[in-house]
Amino acid sequence: LRECGVVLAGPDPKTLVDQVTAADLRAQVLVDAERFMPLLAGWADLDNAWTQPYVVATFCRFLHTLDCGRVTSKRQALLWGRDHLDDEWGDLIQQALDDRPDPWQRVGRPARRGSVGPTRRFADYAENLAASHQP
Repeated sequence: LRECGVVLAGPDPKTLVDQVTAADLRAQVLVDAERFMPLLAGWADLDNAWTQPYVVATFCRFLHTLDCGRVTSKRQALLWGRDHLDDEWGDLIQQALDDRPDPWQRVGRPARRGSVGPTRRFADYAENLAASHQP
């Protein structure tokens, strides 16, 4: 909002919202990455064609924010993850990219066959990578 908000009427968002520094973002990502999967279990099933790619995208966003110190789109973070994380995750991340157009169409359908286990392993990998991040 502060950095990318478009004023239609009223004051500039920079006068209403304090700046969030890269260090602030990184600190919050470390907290969120650790608690994401336990919280997710309370409201979404990983064997769901919407949830599964959402989890991959979210962890890519966490890791990308740790790397660059800013928040970017799911697509940008997935592209970064595909190109910068361990090669073993490339297919899973590409699948999440391929599933990005119209994700709501997949709500209530099962996740792609064979994607739930790798997504859990990717979440573990990403949590560990985030936890090992040095500010």
